[in-house]
Amino acid sequence: AQNLREEREEDGELKEISGQILEQTKRVSRIVQSLMSFAHAGSHQHSDEPVCLAEVAQDAIGLLALNRRNFEVQFYNLCDPDHWVEGDPQRLAQVLINLLSNARDASPPGSAVRVKSEAGEHTVDLIVEDEGSGIPSSIKD
Repeated sequence: AQNLREEREEDGELKEISGQILEQTKRVSRIVQSLMSFAHAGSHQHSDEPVCLAEVAQDAIGLLALNRRNFEVQFYNLCDPDHWVEGDPQRLAQVLINLLSNARDASPPGSAVRVKSEAGEHTVDLIVEDEGSGIPSSIKD
């Protein structure tokens, strides 16, 4: 696609199509990288490192987007890109995927699931919100 784009630069339609191919290839590469990171999460020593919550949330949403069931709700990443924490990014992604999956399952079709971050004085909270009815009081205990 890169060669075709460069060789036929004067053809606007071909240039646009090759650009789309390149963008989708980058998207697929990001998905594969996320899948590989997620798959290897259990096979390495867990160590804390700086983690951008917005990036972890985007990776989790990207992985969930691979499942058709996830088109029933709209996921929104509202995390502040300046919110960083110390932790294991793969383990955090696993937890977030579980929370987002639960939120999706609890939400009616056409609703929204939001993940956001809020900074306190010494902490950053990661919050998942859905539009489901919540846990019935009869089984809450």
